[in-house]
Amino acid sequence: MSKEAGQGISKDDGQYSSPKQEISFTNVNYLGAIVFTIGCSVLVVNAVLSFLPFLNAAWALPPSVIYVEGGLSLASNALFLCGSAFSLIQTIRAERNNDDGEPLDNISPMDPPEEKSSTSNLPGTNADFSASSETLVNSEQTQTTLNLPGTNPAFSASAETLVTPNEKATNSHHHHHHHHQPLSTHELFTRCIHETSLLATALFLCSSIVYFTSSIASIITIAQTGTISRWIRYPQLIAACGFAIASIMMMLQRQEKWWRPAWRSSRWIVNLWNLVGSAGFIFCACFGLIENVGWAKYQFGMSYLWGSFSFLLGSVLQYYKSIRRSAREKSREWA
Repeated sequence: MSKEAGQGISKDDGQYSSPKQEISFTNVNYLGAIVFTIGCSVLVVNAVLSFLPFLNAAWALPPSVIYVEGGLSLASNALFLCGSAFSLIQTIRAERNNDDGEPLDNISPMDPPEEKSSTSNLPGTNADFSASSETLVNSEQTQTTLNLPGTNPAFSASAETLVTPNEKATNSHHHHHHHHQPLSTHELFTRCIHETSLLATALFLCSSIVYFTSSIASIITIAQTGTISRWIRYPQLIAACGFAIASIMMMLQRQEKWWRPAWRSSRWIVNLWNLVGSAGFIFCACFGLIENVGWAKYQFGMSYLWGSFSFLLGSVLQYYKSIRRSAREKSREWA
């Protein structure tokens, strides 16, 4: 067993084993996935605390627990804000590198390195000899063509000059027109869709800022009156709508056609769960505007709960995707 075998490649048996899956904390995508997952976990805990009294009257919590819920809401929204900032940075880097993501079935750290052509490793072959032989054959073919009877290089060159300037201008105009044709409506719509990832992440970040500021305002109102003011639900509704629009934009950006879902794209599924969570937050804000109604309070807690779980599922999938992708890049470095 050679030294390289201990690092992931065995020369004795030709098998490939994955190296250590070390994840760097300088990876913005990985950091964003961790922050989102922790923030959504805190959000789920807060949603469970607010929904417990509706499950069983004996589980009613003291009124002072509203301060705990306000603190958890502020912490989760602060983590959401940090995760959105990381996502925006990652999107800017991906736009510069033309990184288009990976489908679900292609995210595997166990892919072996690409093997070189078996022809170059055959006994008795030499790469330099093959290259020189190919050059010799090409030169002989060129010489044979030039020496064919009836051919004259000078005549070919002069025939090329017989093209009139008007014909050249016509060909140039045709070439220019071919490369500057106006885009059709379908092509223009498709191009706009595939260039919305940066705008969507920026919208997600702005919505996170609005939600974070509304959490600060809710804590202030809780400290003053002991309850959350009704007007705070309006900025929360605006922020939830921003989350939903950003998720839809990211889903459309991953699709080849606007009507065809991209089920095999991990980013599409992540944004699908984010869309479901955004819908839960929209319902949560709407039901929060209805005061002193039992069914509205129940639906408020229920929407908050399934919306938080949806965001958590999307964050866990994003975290899993970032780990597998980082491990795959690490295996390529070892290869």
